[in-house]
Amino acid sequence: MIQITTAFSKKRYFLFRDNVTLRLHGANLEMQPKPFQNEFVELVAATSPAVTLLGRYDHRELPRLMAEIDWVVVPSIWWENSPLVIQEAFLHGRPVICGDIGGMKEKVRDGIDGLHFRAGDVDSLARTLARAAESDGLWERLRGGIQPLFSVQDAVAAHVDEYLAVLRRRVRVASAAESHRDA
Repeated sequence: MIQITTAFSKKRYFLFRDNVTLRLHGANLEMQPKPFQNEFVELVAATSPAVTLLGRYDHRELPRLMAEIDWVVVPSIWWENSPLVIQEAFLHGRPVICGDIGGMKEKVRDGIDGLHFRAGDVDSLARTLARAAESDGLWERLRGGIQPLFSVQDAVAAHVDEYLAVLRRRVRVASAAESHRDA
């Protein structure tokens, strides 16, 4: 969270535009080392009211929270496999801004349904945030590029279809081998 707050403060004009705000959601700040907590709180205070720390949220609030925002920013520096927040964002039609590593890079197609920045590079994140805020039509184009997610029912049906196709292939191979043996 320090990375995104720092990036936001680097582009000072963010702090003076009524239409650009940053809402930070996340849990367990109190579990971080005290110097980290202090630095983070100072950064949020220095960028207020443009930046607001909202902390933890109840998952039932997600539809409302997503309806109130335009972009979901995932500034993680971890090589995460498949951050759930990306699927949640896409489910609610929100383009994602994320680092260019791991599952984030694989899930978010740069320039199609979101934007990538160089992970761990505050200046790259700041430039990407500025691009998102300044580029007319970009949000609409990226939102239009979000592919529908599989429902649980569709995912199960696809797995069952694949499993049955494998079984049919095995039966054909076994039948062919048996016919060849009998010949």
